[in-house]
Amino acid sequence: MRRATPLSAPLTELKVLISSLYWNTYTLWHARREAMLPYRPLDQILVMRDRRLRRTVEHAYRNVPFYRRLFDELDLKPTDFQTADDLSKLPVIRGRDLAGDPLGFLSSKYSEDDTLELSTTGTTGQFKRIFFDSAALFQARAAGLRKRHVVSRLLGHSGSYRELAVAREGGTWPVIRDFYRARSCVPRRFDLFRATISPADPFAKNIEVINDFRPEVIVGFGAYIGAIFRFASEKGLEVKAPKVVHFGGDVLPPPEKRLMEEDYGITILSSFQACEALNIAFQCEERSGFHISLDQVAVRVVDSEGRDVEPGVSGNLVLSNLTNRATVLLNYQLGDRVTCLLYT
Repeated sequence: MRRATPLSAPLTELKVLISSLYWNTYTLWHARREAMLPYRPLDQILVMRDRRLRRTVEHAYRNVPFYRRLFDELDLKPTDFQTADDLSKLPVIRGRDLAGDPLGFLSSKYSEDDTLELSTTGTTGQFKRIFFDSAALFQARAAGLRKRHVVSRLLGHSGSYRELAVAREGGTWPVIRDFYRARSCVPRRFDLFRATISPADPFAKNIEVINDFRPEVIVGFGAYIGAIFRFASEKGLEVKAPKVVHFGGDVLPPPEKRLMEEDYGITILSSFQACEALNIAFQCEERSGFHISLDQVAVRVVDSEGRDVEPGVSGNLVLSNLTNRATVLLNYQLGDRVTCLLYT
């Protein structure tokens, strides 16, 4: 279950204009390199990651109560963290730590009122509040172009396309999109044509929306998208299949995945994100694994004792968000089990 709360302070017309100009420029500045960044030499990306890590650690020590106490207790200084490997010096932070003291992870440079609050129970079932600063959100928007470039190549054309989203009212991504719309604008020729369906509505109603909108891409919860196509197949209903389905947030069951690929000719992509970190990993056209957004997050895979596991061994995903300066999360166990096939 996920819930999101928008910024509480409304923007005046003048502030909206100034905000749009600023954040449009900010996003374009970050977006200029997104098409090719995943294909840059790995050592260059790791330099970016470790530079952001050092800045994040310094910020955490100076401004975040939880980490200031933790570093002092362990006799650690920001200079002890030069690369992502040094994160093993910290204990693993768990969901219960964040759930029990969300404001302890909030930087003193921000307040609840000047951040966007997202909340989630995630895979652990613990209610957690995460606060995002505006810069982190717009960096996430720019980084989303990586997935969009992949989709465009699969569609065979660049520019805009028709995208239908499966989204719950008040869910994470609808609220983030409302945040973007309130504080920036996208030229129509670059924006997507969007429609939305809700998992709360009957399958038959949502199939009508799909057929009327004729999306090229459907995004959202994998299990629900798969269930729609299973329902249509079993009931003999026509459904205008998109060229691409891009799912995340849960699992697309293998029987539904085969049905969509073999009977409907859909290309299926997946991405991995969470309220704690908006860009973790995504699939390219090869779909043989996930590309980790190493400039956005530092990741580890650990056993139950918090020790790094060998490549090919399943373990608990531990991540550090390197872009968000509001709620700072370093060496945070997300609650998902993964298998890392290749370590950098």
